[in-house]
Amino acid sequence: MLGTGDKSTEFGLVLTNKWELNMSDESNIQALFSKTKYLIVDLLKIQRGETFTSILHTGASLQQQELYKAIHARRVAAENAKTSEVEKNSKIALFDPNDTTIELLKNHIIKNLQILEQHKLVTLLRTTRRS
Repeated sequence: MLGTGDKSTEFGLVLTNKWELNMSDESNIQALFSKTKYLIVDLLKIQRGETFTSILHTGASLQQQELYKAIHARRVAAENAKTSEVEKNSKIALFDPNDTTIELLKNHIIKNLQILEQHKLVTLLRTTRRS
């Protein structure tokens, strides 16, 4: 797990504007990479912390939860309004409509980062903090 005990995990992702993701066998991992960056940006809009790892392991306030629910509801409505059924089946979703809480969003990000690390698209830097 990221950032457990005395160890913390830091990583870097380059953010780009690649939101339209067409699905194919060879692009699934790249699509996951882009989707994960998008999810991280969503989380950073709502919650702040000393490090990204600390954000992942810090509970959200009621105000942050409400803000995320409003953002999420607007995004679901906008996505449903502009996307046909054919497009929904041919593109990877940039967000998961089931990520209805910040905690679910964080779990989704952690899972994605672990998959991306296995495919060597991200490197999780493991460092030990000194007190």
